[in-house]
Amino acid sequence: ALRGPTAPPQEPQDGTRGLVEALFRARLAVPPLTDGLGDWRFAHAMLRESLLRRVVEAGRAQRLHAACAEVLVGVTGAEERQARHLVHAGLPAEAAPLFEVAAGRRADAGETTAALALVAAWEGALGAAGVGEEDAAWASPALRRAEIAVAEGGLGEAQAQFSALAARAHACRWTRVEAMALLREAVIWRDRGVPARADACIAQARPLVGDADPALRAQYLYVVGRALRTRGDSAGAERALLDAFAIYDEMGSTPEAANCCDSLGGIAIQSLRLDDARRWAEAAHARYNAAGKRSGVADARVMFGEVERLRGNLAAAEGHYRDALALARVASPTTVTFAWANLGLVLLLLGRWSEAEPYIRDALRDFEAQGRSFFAGAMHVGLLGCAAARGDFPAWDAHLAAAQERLDATGFHDLDVALCAELAAREAGARGETQRARGAWRIARDQRRALGHVAEAESAEREMGPGGT
Repeated sequence: ALRGPTAPPQEPQDGTRGLVEALFRARLAVPPLTDGLGDWRFAHAMLRESLLRRVVEAGRAQRLHAACAEVLVGVTGAEERQARHLVHAGLPAEAAPLFEVAAGRRADAGETTAALALVAAWEGALGAAGVGEEDAAWASPALRRAEIAVAEGGLGEAQAQFSALAARAHACRWTRVEAMALLREAVIWRDRGVPARADACIAQARPLVGDADPALRAQYLYVVGRALRTRGDSAGAERALLDAFAIYDEMGSTPEAANCCDSLGGIAIQSLRLDDARRWAEAAHARYNAAGKRSGVADARVMFGEVERLRGNLAAAEGHYRDALALARVASPTTVTFAWANLGLVLLLLGRWSEAEPYIRDALRDFEAQGRSFFAGAMHVGLLGCAAARGDFPAWDAHLAAAQERLDATGFHDLDVALCAELAAREAGARGETQRARGAWRIARDQRRALGHVAEAESAEREMGPGGT
């Protein structure tokens, strides 16, 4: 009765087998439809409630909850149930690390509401165990809560949480925690298109990292790699990310190694090294899959799509993007937004302007809400072509101004922005809008130059014609 209305099939049943079989014979319990004792249930809910009341009245609840927890030791996926039994058994200190595992598992599966509930239970267990406010154990649930905010697209909220945790860690002299919070905050500032703030966080973290903690060193290298990529230093970014990947892979830190693979694949795509990008995408996919991180699997599918798109296999690319979108819907709102953006781009390349526009508009709305200024600017570039295709040049002018403002403010560069700008310029030019086309060619040229695509930048310069700047 203490183990719940039903007993999940994956949990050991040997300790209760004789009792459960007796309940079946007495018709007090309903047997499962399949062989074994898994998923049996009491014949009536009131029977369970009566048993629970008698256990409590007899003062046996804590001992029996401890026995239930013991049965679940080592059962993968049963950490949450085991932790709750331990809390009821009066053993909150033993429950806390199990809530940590369960919260991580739920977060990786994209079940953010359940994950947040488990973070609250985790903090409750720490409080019940009498853990002092200056104990670094409180940092782990705070980090997890902020990471869940990132997954839900709440970058402003997550940044505030990481910043508050860094300040608390500094006050409590939690050096490792302070470094981790600063590095995570740096990633958010980078994603929000404020590289100066990202660099400031990295500079604060640098003296706290050292070489004694491989995981922290790898996290530092990963964040530095992403920051260098933002500044256009692809070679430096690749070196840092390769070093981070080597550390994580040696440690067996599968999700973190997968993140490095994903970023390395992104650099390969920007450099048009498509075979390398495919290999990194496959490596990321395998590791995310092994870790049960659904949003990561969807991200890797997006990269498969990008490789096929740049190879000219647009139908295959569309299939990968739709697969990614289906996965992302149950994994992460942020991943859904990127899937919309990429699906919209491949539809632009196929000339299916009216189909592409709703996806790009949805992505723009979410990127704006998340504070991802650069990506919002990229979506405005995508909408240039849609406006030109329907002859709506007042809309073109508004999107061009919005795109230029965001691209200039963030200093980011991306191949997809160049491709969208080139598509839009050709569409406007075909409609006799030479001057407007020149503005899109200018974006394409600047993006190509920053990416080191010399021939393509020179081609865009020629398309701008005399007087282009």
